[in-house]
Amino acid sequence: MEERKIVLELIHNVLNGELNSLNELYLRWPETLIDNEFYESIYNDIESVVEHSIVKNKEKGIKEKLFLESIDYRNLIIDYKILNLEINITLLINLRNEFRKRSSLSLEGLDKELFQYCTSIN
Repeated sequence: MEERKIVLELIHNVLNGELNSLNELYLRWPETLIDNEFYESIYNDIESVVEHSIVKNKEKGIKEKLFLESIDYRNLIIDYKILNLEINITLLINLRNEFRKRSSLSLEGLDKELFQYCTSIN
């Protein structure tokens, strides 16, 4: 799905400090996803980071450290990782919900569990 690639690119751009304008987000968001509840929640994650300018002026030190430890960052990483999986929307929703509930799971642990999940379905 082409829309998924666009959303992945938007998340990538936000995480790299290359997208810091809500207007740009509005313009680039695929219209076909506007009424899609799953993608709308991902849009909200992206919008939250852009709106609060968490990455906007990627200063070294405390701001970057705080961002990397934030729920917003974690949510975008989860979104990015699961959207890269070639699975159906129902499985995407279930995985996303599962990983977002488990706030104590480290990002490294997330990678490990995603790897185990992918090898179990192949």
